[in-house]
Amino acid sequence: MVQPNQAKVVTFFGSYVGSVKSNGLRWTIPLFKRANISLRIRNFESNQMKVNDSHGNPIEIATVVVWSVDDTAEAVFEVDDYISFVNIQSESALRNMATSYPYEQHEGDDVALRSHPQEVSEALKIEIQQRLGKAGVRFMKPV
Repeated sequence: MVQPNQAKVVTFFGSYVGSVKSNGLRWTIPLFKRANISLRIRNFESNQMKVNDSHGNPIEIATVVVWSVDDTAEAVFEVDDYISFVNIQSESALRNMATSYPYEQHEGDDVALRSHPQEVSEALKIEIQQRLGKAGVRFMKPV
């Protein structure tokens, strides 16, 4: 039985057979192994982290990442645990992004964490999607 916003990844003696995303009752060979994957939209709220900005000033930063599984086969076979992979890669991308920009704008039109939230958010979105795309996860937006 496949519930709404759920999928089943089907394998036969370790070989990938396919993914079933349509709702309803499906008949399979009893030797098939089925793994349940949720296709629902999920949130990940990172812990508040202490990092240094591009000028070396210590700041505290956190984010909320909205994501969902896009490719069920990649989510199951490319990484051990796609949920922890999302958590670790999101925090890593946030740390990397925070060290790329200064906290406050000091000269001209430099992009800063505090004064340019849209530009910083877009940079974080691109970096997280590059990291999570390998695991079949689609990134929605940072908050």
